[in-house]
Amino acid sequence: MAVYYKFKSAKDYDSISIDGHFISVANLKEKIFESKHLGRGTDFDLVVTNAQTNEEYLDEAMLIPKNTSVLIRRVPGRPRMTIVTEQVTEDEPKVENNEDAQQVKSSFLGADASVMRYPEDSEWDE
Repeated sequence: MAVYYKFKSAKDYDSISIDGHFISVANLKEKIFESKHLGRGTDFDLVVTNAQTNEEYLDEAMLIPKNTSVLIRRVPGRPRMTIVTEQVTEDEPKVENNEDAQQVKSSFLGADASVMRYPEDSEWDE
């Protein structure tokens, strides 16, 4: 039992053998990465489409039946990965007013590098 796949630019189908009657889209992608030596796929994603119906398998948990032919397309990035954000902890300093913000900004070495500095007015008089 197998699922047959080909990249959109390829001529021939390759096969991935499966144990049961179905394989999830996520498992199929993993097996394609392994068989084609594509690395970890951190900078691109694979889009799986049914070759007969042109249905795109959007959910990673969708099941693909055995003996199905699918088309694979590489797309940039990993759009289907969940975004994890870090929460702000209480230990981090908080800027409460503009004076503190000015002090923080002025302590940064390159903060005003784009601003041209002029000498004091008294230095212009000779």
